[in-house]
Amino acid sequence: MHALRRLLPRLALLASLLPATLAAAEPRLPEMGDSADQVISPQEDARLGQAFMRQLRRSAEIMEDAELDHYIRDLGRQLVAASDAPGRPFHFFIVRDKSINAFAGPGGYIGVHSGLILRTANESELAAVMAHEIAHVTQRHLARAYDTARRMQLPTAAAILAAILIGTQSGEAGQAALMSIQAGMLQKQINFTRANEKEADRIGIQTLARAGFDPRGMPAFFERLQQQMRYYGSQAPGFLQTHPVTPDRIAESRSLARRLHWRDRGHHDMYYLMQARLRVLTTDDPQVVLTWFRKGRHEHLAASASHYGEALALARLGQLDQARRLLRKLTRQLPDRITPELALARVLHRMGKDDTALRRLQRLQRLYPESWLIARTRVRILLDDHRYRAASRVLGPFAHAEHPVPELQLFLAHALEGQGAQAEAHLALAQYHIDRGEPTAAIAQLELARKQPHLSDYLAARIEARLAELRHRAALVDNHATGE
Repeated sequence: MHALRRLLPRLALLASLLPATLAAAEPRLPEMGDSADQVISPQEDARLGQAFMRQLRRSAEIMEDAELDHYIRDLGRQLVAASDAPGRPFHFFIVRDKSINAFAGPGGYIGVHSGLILRTANESELAAVMAHEIAHVTQRHLARAYDTARRMQLPTAAAILAAILIGTQSGEAGQAALMSIQAGMLQKQINFTRANEKEADRIGIQTLARAGFDPRGMPAFFERLQQQMRYYGSQAPGFLQTHPVTPDRIAESRSLARRLHWRDRGHHDMYYLMQARLRVLTTDDPQVVLTWFRKGRHEHLAASASHYGEALALARLGQLDQARRLLRKLTRQLPDRITPELALARVLHRMGKDDTALRRLQRLQRLYPESWLIARTRVRILLDDHRYRAASRVLGPFAHAEHPVPELQLFLAHALEGQGAQAEAHLALAQYHIDRGEPTAAIAQLELARKQPHLSDYLAARIEARLAELRHRAALVDNHATGE
């Protein structure tokens, strides 16, 4: 019943999205090539992806850790660059969920469960799962599902499409949805998705090798999951339910991996550091994790990653002096990694040693002037100290970057508010919601901005122009989703 309750909102979402999407597609003249491209345009796919993410944020916990976000996006970027569609937009994120699962949604949204990251043994295994999900997108598997669905009666089509997406989140829920569909159509769709899985394996493993990761990571991960299945029984991980692992599948991926040539990209230590970070951030008992790191139940971890995890656990437990000593040692051991330095700066900040932390970060920023991770750590300390103008100066170069991160607008809003620029702060918050695909929330911020006293003519015109643009965009989104 719990799985079905989670299913219902998404069934409603897909049922509401499908009619508008198919209606928009019907008048088009047939084109040569992949029929999937005739069903859903890139613009429609992007809007569907934004609606999908809004629903996902309501029912799942998306991790909001800048370093983990940066890592998973960078790993995804390397894989996309080696894929069949290097110019296609993708969005990678981590879902805080201990289950072993990953999924591809519309609009190039790729979610990876924290449990999967923690259960992989090396970066190639993690990259293998992500490459598989990327292949689902590049091969237009969801769009092909639309193509199949439009030939069916509309209610059945909506149910099937919902089941496809929900199956990536919960095998039980997806199976329950599929069971409600007529038997003949059900079998057709099951065969269709099995073919998709084989194709995603083949394309994904080729992407893996081209990106400089060990292609044997895919069969190795599959094989370990299969060996562990006997421990799960009916509670198999979501990945096993939605990506069934069979001896034939393992043998095929192993055979392909042996035939591929690849060159190791090296420098896998960030994987181990981020895995240690994730373990600490997702635990409910940092003392247990601290003991785990100290007892050495982590044969695949490098010593530096183990010490990094230990320091983070100490910091969570409030043992700041011990954490500081360990992190200082790590900064000397890993001089080319900013991760220990950032952790040390945060510990120093909590100890009230802000000037020391800021001096270290400023030196580090001179070495890595384009690093947003360093800048955001500096800004957070400056904002906590009410040094709003200094925070704005640090933010300045990043606010004009080609692809600024949405979080930057939150910091900018805080700094502007601290300087008494209320209207500009609301504008920054509006931009934050725009970047997250939340036009209704952005409109609310702009409405607040226009009510501020003493607006200049230029600023008032800017606000009105943004409002007009967003209202038009929100109207388009409302035609494809249930609304906010």
